[in-house]
Amino acid sequence: MENKENKILGERKQLKNVLEEFNIGVLLHAAQKSLLWVILFFIVSIAVAFFYLRHTQKIYSSSTTLMRKVTKQAQILGVEDMLSEDKSEIDIEIQLLKSKFLLSAALDSLPLRIDYYTKGKISRSEFYRNQPFDAVFTDSIQQIEEKELEVVTDDQKTYKLSLNFDGSDYSYQGEFGKKLKTPFFTVTLRRNNNPIQTNQLYSMKVRKYANVIDEVAAELQVSPLNYNSNTLQITIENTNPLKAHEIVKTLSQYFMEFDKIKKGESINNTLEFLNEQIENFGNQYYNSQDSLKKFRLASGFLEPNLQIVNRMFKIEELEDKLVLLDVNGNSLDWLNQYLQSGNDLANLSGLMHTEQSLTFQPSIEKIIDLQSERNLKLLNVTPDHPNILLINKGITDLKVNLLSQIELARNKQNAEKKLIDAKIKENFKALYDLPDLESDYSEIRRENELKQSFYLNLVEQKNMYLISKAGIVSDYIVLQAPSFPKAPIAPNVLMIRLLGVAVGFILGLLLIVARYLLHSKISTLNEVEGSCNANILGIIPKHKDVLERSAIVVIENPKSSISEAFRSIRANLEFLEDSKGPKVVTTTSTIPGEGKTFVGINLAAIFSLLDKKVIILDFDLRKPRLAKIFNAESQKGISTILIGRTTLEECIIPTGVNNLDIITSGPVPPNPAELINKDETLELIETLKETYDYIFIDTPPVGLVTDALELMGIANYPIYVLRADYSDRGFLENVNKLIFDNGIHKLSIVLNDFGRGASATVGKYAYGYGYGYGYGYGYGYGKSYGDSGGMGYYSDDAHSSKGFISNIINRIKQILGK
Repeated sequence: MENKENKILGERKQLKNVLEEFNIGVLLHAAQKSLLWVILFFIVSIAVAFFYLRHTQKIYSSSTTLMRKVTKQAQILGVEDMLSEDKSEIDIEIQLLKSKFLLSAALDSLPLRIDYYTKGKISRSEFYRNQPFDAVFTDSIQQIEEKELEVVTDDQKTYKLSLNFDGSDYSYQGEFGKKLKTPFFTVTLRRNNNPIQTNQLYSMKVRKYANVIDEVAAELQVSPLNYNSNTLQITIENTNPLKAHEIVKTLSQYFMEFDKIKKGESINNTLEFLNEQIENFGNQYYNSQDSLKKFRLASGFLEPNLQIVNRMFKIEELEDKLVLLDVNGNSLDWLNQYLQSGNDLANLSGLMHTEQSLTFQPSIEKIIDLQSERNLKLLNVTPDHPNILLINKGITDLKVNLLSQIELARNKQNAEKKLIDAKIKENFKALYDLPDLESDYSEIRRENELKQSFYLNLVEQKNMYLISKAGIVSDYIVLQAPSFPKAPIAPNVLMIRLLGVAVGFILGLLLIVARYLLHSKISTLNEVEGSCNANILGIIPKHKDVLERSAIVVIENPKSSISEAFRSIRANLEFLEDSKGPKVVTTTSTIPGEGKTFVGINLAAIFSLLDKKVIILDFDLRKPRLAKIFNAESQKGISTILIGRTTLEECIIPTGVNNLDIITSGPVPPNPAELINKDETLELIETLKETYDYIFIDTPPVGLVTDALELMGIANYPIYVLRADYSDRGFLENVNKLIFDNGIHKLSIVLNDFGRGASATVGKYAYGYGYGYGYGYGYGYGKSYGDSGGMGYYSDDAHSSKGFISNIINRIKQILGK
């Protein structure tokens, strides 16, 4: 017999996790319960978004686009390499634009030393060139830098100035246009053309220029748009659109002007060198002309003879070479002194176009490249940086090598000069016998012509450099003029509003999901069937009215859906056991309030309608209910029968319903469990079987006490009552324990009060479940249970089921009522 029962029961079912089976009805019920919170989340999140947009400072962006053009310098006396601009990478120019050195010089002309604001209760707005007054400080203001000074306008002529200094508050009364002397500063507030509001709170802050530059550097964005076309974009983001526009405009203009200045430095140094040479050789040239005139006037000598001319021609060639060597020697001496002076070779003007200078050109260019690299790096690092020290060492080594080359060239020139001097002496010796006048004249004239030629050459070079200087332009051109921002780029109004809606939606969704996950109440027969091994008799729909206590409702309206439900359960019970003779039916639950008494008395009433003799026994000795339900005497009953104080006949009470009697529990005994487990209990039931066809026993909840286990063991139909949206899913494990651990294999389940809470929502979206064993009755959850306006049969669990919108209205009324 035991093996057969185990085979029928099969494997013990385990409680399912809430995530194992999605229940749209429970989810919708959670959404319905959370609707007011969801609406509140939406309102709050949207309000926060609007508050944020209202009080967050707007950010404006202004930008300009520059392109670096590559131009070819015209060759000037063979020194074009010295004058050409260094074509450094665009990234180097970006670093220069971001450097605080350039920012400080460029923005010095803008009114950034004093900030003006108008203050509100929460936020403040900045003025830029449109402030109603200007502050002019006439003494040192270092001690109040970065401190906020508040100005309240009493009227159009006077004001009150306040500040906090070292934790103390100070206040002074002043008049517009007149000096206001304080222990910390002297200031004059001058009205301008902008309107001023009376009793308006203004503030101003004297800024440290270094802090201003730091802020601009943080707001500045310089990025390459296209490396191939050498274009870059300068962008400033600021809370004031006019300030952003002027900073970008001023910075771009200064950057291009700085580029021109940098290119002109080399030509200016070259012109300075040429002016020195012109002045030196010009004086020698004019002196030589004077000497020739004086000689001819004094001696009366006009022209030398042809022989003298030929001899002198040779001497002139040699002396030309000698003069050229002297010029080259001067250039070498000048270059030697320039190198030893430690000056920056980036400013080196150039050398004469000589064979020696061309030899030194590669070394000079390397030194210039290293010095340019060092100057750029010094914009961001200190002179003690390892990279700077390494570049300095390279420059020093190149200079030492260049000085050695100059010394070798100078020695070579000295040797050539000695050789030429010897040849000149030979030619002069040949002219020894010529007249002294002709010799002297030729020498003076030759010296004059040489100096004239060199002087004119220097003047020509100077003119060419002046022409080159006049044509200097910046390597950058403006592709896009600085834009004036009309609309802020931040905060993103649409994004913030959408974010507010999204946050409200997400919070509401999280609340719904949390309630869904935390929902542990039984809502559907699926949950019962999937987690316990008991037979399922059917479901009892929620009653339309609020009942103060359990009552027989099947007699009032025999055609109601709740009456049909009990008939279906009655039919299903007959399928469970078809043996003849009286039957014992027990009803129990896990905890009070699940409706075991309600189910028991109405099921008994349904059986009585079949002309069956039915009696209800109240064995819930701890908390009896039948006496109150039927307004019966409670001084005698089960407890008095079991102890032999009264007889059975004395305690049977007619209910007024045909064929239905009751026996109340009687006085509450001190030992209910021991009393129920006495042999007299079985004797009582056997005695009642002689008179009644069905004996219904209302037992205590098995989740709290074990009084009902003995009675359930002897019952033909032990019924376990669960209440929809009231009984916890964990109660199903109690059912399995009764079956497997306590051996109550006939245990059946009735799901009571279906249609309350989540089960009402579930009933609208789950179909195919009906009353009856094996769902044989066939009425689905989607159907209506009679009058949809019912409220359940316990007043403390009343809950409207008039529909989704009606529930919302009721919830709002409840909140407003509170």
